Amino acid sequence: MVLLLVSVGVIAVLQRLGPDPEQLLSGPVDPVASAAYQEVFAASGFEGVQVRVIPITGSDEQLAYIVLDETAGFSGADTLEGNEAAIDNAIRGLAEVNRSQDLGVGTVAVEYRDETGQSLFTFAARQETIEAYADGEITRDELLSETEVDLSSFLGQLQRLAEEAPE
Repeated sequence: MVLLLVSVGVIAVLQRLGPDPEQLLSGPVDPVASAAYQEVFAASGFEGVQVRVIPITGSDEQLAYIVLDETAGFSGADTLEGNEAAIDNAIRGLAEVNRSQDLGVGTVAVEYRDETGQSLFTFAARQETIEAYADGEITRDELLSETEVDLSSFLGQLQRLAEEAPE
């Protein structure tokens, strides 16, 4: 069941971060941690966000798998500044809830799905990096440099569009 939940792009990103993806797929969803992370996005004003927190077997860490899904109503904020503020609020919220509730999240993976439900890209970062950014210990650029990104779905769609375009 969980195997179907985690996209190929997220698995590819996670392979670069360290844990064996097979380990990630063997535990049940943590409903308490999932609800806590879901609430962070709701409080930050995001709709169309689905969160599943999955324990990593053989570890005391969990994976937070977050889907930003346009088919479920995700659209972000109306402005770039609004998006940045909402994202910063969510990042601070993820750091705070992980600490205050001792959720044990070690990696946060995000998948973005377009209006057709197609996965466009995934990215993942270690929770400690997210917390360092939330605490002002690192800059946004440093956060981004520590984030693993997989654009293969997006690039594949661009290639298909180029091939289908009339000459």
